[in-house]
Amino acid sequence: MIHQLNSPIDAPSSDERSTVSSAGNPSALRRLWFILVFNALFFAWTIVHPARHTIVATVANIADFAGPLIAGTWCAYDWYRNRHQGLLSSGLRVTLALGLGSLFYGIGDTIWAYYECIAHRQCPFPSWCDVFYLAAYPVLFAGVLLMPSQKTSTAARVRVLFDSLMIMAALVTFSWYFFLGPTILAGGDSTLAKILSAAYPGADIVLLCCLLLLTGHNAGRVSRSVIVCLSVGLISIITSDTIFGIQSLKNTYESGHWIDVGWAFGYMLMAYAGTQFFRQEAVNHNLEIATSDERNPILWRSLLPYAFVPAVAVLLWFTDRAADNKVLENGVQVGASVLLALILIRQVFALVENSHLYGYLTDAYKELQAARTTLELHNEALIEANIRLENLSLTDGLTGVRNHRAFQDELHQRCVVAGNRGTALSVVMLDVDSFKQYNDTFGHPAGDSVLKRVAELLSSALRANELIARYGGEEFALLLPNTSREDATSTAERLRAMLSASTWQHRPITASFGVATSVGGHVDPSLLVSEADQAMYISKSRGRNCVTHFEKINGLKTA
Repeated sequence: MIHQLNSPIDAPSSDERSTVSSAGNPSALRRLWFILVFNALFFAWTIVHPARHTIVATVANIADFAGPLIAGTWCAYDWYRNRHQGLLSSGLRVTLALGLGSLFYGIGDTIWAYYECIAHRQCPFPSWCDVFYLAAYPVLFAGVLLMPSQKTSTAARVRVLFDSLMIMAALVTFSWYFFLGPTILAGGDSTLAKILSAAYPGADIVLLCCLLLLTGHNAGRVSRSVIVCLSVGLISIITSDTIFGIQSLKNTYESGHWIDVGWAFGYMLMAYAGTQFFRQEAVNHNLEIATSDERNPILWRSLLPYAFVPAVAVLLWFTDRAADNKVLENGVQVGASVLLALILIRQVFALVENSHLYGYLTDAYKELQAARTTLELHNEALIEANIRLENLSLTDGLTGVRNHRAFQDELHQRCVVAGNRGTALSVVMLDVDSFKQYNDTFGHPAGDSVLKRVAELLSSALRANELIARYGGEEFALLLPNTSREDATSTAERLRAMLSASTWQHRPITASFGVATSVGGHVDPSLLVSEADQAMYISKSRGRNCVTHFEKINGLKTA
């Protein structure tokens, strides 16, 4: 289980920032360059062999323990300089663990070099150097596992656990046949020797699983530079251990060759990754890293455990056909059986997880559909509300007919149509006679009732394409499209007679009408309303309760 980052560390002061630097700090770059140059020279020394093999092997043994000791000392130095933060700092814990791994290996290799270079005899097995060699593995595991990871759900953690167990089962099966089994069988007579012989390849397998876990599930919480250094370092150590195991089985291993560089380079990079991780944590500890409760695994990461299945099947077939060693064959069969059992359990868990996921998606779909239905209802209600609001903005609140704004909008549109088509357009303006006197005598409520009744009577007498609007106060306007002068005058006269003949509560109600007509050509809305208005005032001057067309005004004035 990857440890979560829980304990924040104090912000570094301005003096401490010079020591606790980022990955791009010159001191960090100097350490990286030292590792690269040191191991490049070490590799060249073992390849070129510029002296007798005894001298080459001696220098190689010294370099093999000196490099990791130096790198481990870096981690100890960083811990000492920042020890005020204590071991509760996640960065310091990782740095100390990876640094101890490098130091333990360096001490073990110092003992190995003593036997090789000073005692001039082969290092016994087991010996004290094996204690320090093997002690390096658990602290390296701890350093990797102490690094923070993404927060995941229980289902995701179980999935990762089974994937890791499947990978480990496949690797152990292969290691058993090629390395672990032969190493145990050739590990000497003592039980301790057999255990130690199996510990090295077993630790390498766990290291490899840690590498897969690190690269697959720590993304986003650990910087890319730290991931790269740890990955390259682990691969280098595992490669050297594997080659050493093969050569040891064949009794061909000899100090002073290029595989010795793999250990020094790997452990030095691991220690360098520890110092870099501490710098990352110290600089960015105030930044809250966003994590998700669930991360969908990348396709290759999900398929990786199953990629070993065909290889294990081929190995099982090969061991059954070869039948060279019953113990190794039985181990491969056990490993294949364990892998098969893990696959079946993993598939059952996947079915259960998919069932839960399907139920979750079904519920989510239902909620989405319900939300969609609710949204559609809200949209319909909003559309209806907008329509009502639009109607209210165009409707007179007292009479319920169109208001002045609606009349002007419709008038402008009708004028454009009439001008384009060359048809007649008439406007009728009417004013309720002596309405102010009616209000003063009978009160404003009675006057409002008169205006409502007038609007109802006029609306009932108009055609569907004709418009009535309250123009203002006691004035009303009528818009008569496709209506000639004679027809407009006749319509106005009919409406006047209807109002005059109607029954009213307090006294008879009449109105004065003015008519204006435009035929063909450009129609000016303002001019048309102005002409109808002038004609209406002529009707009032003639004694009210009559109809006047604008074109007859001159004749009436002459008369």
